[in-house]
Amino acid sequence: MKLIEITNKELIGGGGNWKVFKGILTNGNDNPIIIKTNVRASEYEIDENIKNFELTKSLNLPTLKFYEKAEFENTFVIIAENLNNNSSVYVSPNSVKTKQHQQVEQLSGRKGIESITEQKLYNDKISSINNLLDFINDIKIKLLQISDSKIILEYDCYFLGISNQNILDYKIADFDTIIECKDKSIEECYQINIDELKRVLTQFIKYFVIETEQRGLLRIVKDNLT
Repeated sequence: MKLIEITNKELIGGGGNWKVFKGILTNGNDNPIIIKTNVRASEYEIDENIKNFELTKSLNLPTLKFYEKAEFENTFVIIAENLNNNSSVYVSPNSVKTKQHQQVEQLSGRKGIESITEQKLYNDKISSINNLLDFINDIKIKLLQISDSKIILEYDCYFLGISNQNILDYKIADFDTIIECKDKSIEECYQINIDELKRVLTQFIKYFVIETEQRGLLRIVKDNLT
């Protein structure tokens, strides 16, 4: 296990389980990496999370280049590839603060962690998705393959990437909710996987695409993910 030192550490997001930082390894190159911390997680839970990453790789799903346990400031952490070091922008719809979320925070006086990349794309929005049908057809083949292994990917496993040309891509980059379901049939696993994909694509369109283009894109999702 690596003992690491980080410079330029910056909080960039967080959810129910993890705080997510960006930083630069002092003994690495200048490209920022991701550091995930969870003070409530045991070493065993971190190891299980990394096992899910290894499972993801074994299934030939697109995922991170590395995802490793390390020790930082006397705490076990996970260090990982930063997907947003390239031209595409990768986001998790699960991390967005919508206007409704912001209003609730204002009323309650309790402000949660803002996910910087997600909020920027939520505020700016893209004009369309140019390959949505091809994206769906390609990923359905992959979901059929993993369903055959009785694996379910819940919607928050997906980080969806959008390029400057509005081409959609994805990586599996959250490993908390990858589920082995030996008690379900292949058909049941596949339908759950389809429903979870439909959920994440619907959220992505509603949060990150301009309103005038949403209806047509949501129709493609509905017609091809049933």
